[in-house]
Amino acid sequence: MKRMLGIFIGITLATQLSAESAVAARPDDLTTLARVFGELHHVRRMCEPQREAELWRERMKQMVRLEQPTAQLRRRLVGAFNDGFRSAESAHAQCDNDAEAFAESRAAVGAELAAKLAY
Repeated sequence: MKRMLGIFIGITLATQLSAESAVAARPDDLTTLARVFGELHHVRRMCEPQREAELWRERMKQMVRLEQPTAQLRRRLVGAFNDGFRSAESAHAQCDNDAEAFAESRAAVGAELAAKLAY
């Protein structure tokens, strides 16, 4: 019985610590996602201007509205979006296979982060 209680307490503490670490990591995950949105904004508006010209900027705005970050975190998110845009812009001046592969790779990272942040 004591052993079962010990296991239960261990699981409870591990779950609590996991939840606390997820909360602590959230600003960093949001910042990374904002950067990905900036990267995708450049590449996708260059490669798919009819369908995605403002899609990623709008997703960034939606994320900020939903998260309601502090002023400091909001500045950090906007800075990450802009840094991602500039980085992708300097690496991909035209829509080619490299730009498409980059966008696909970054979209996968963004999807993983979004799934993680949803919980």
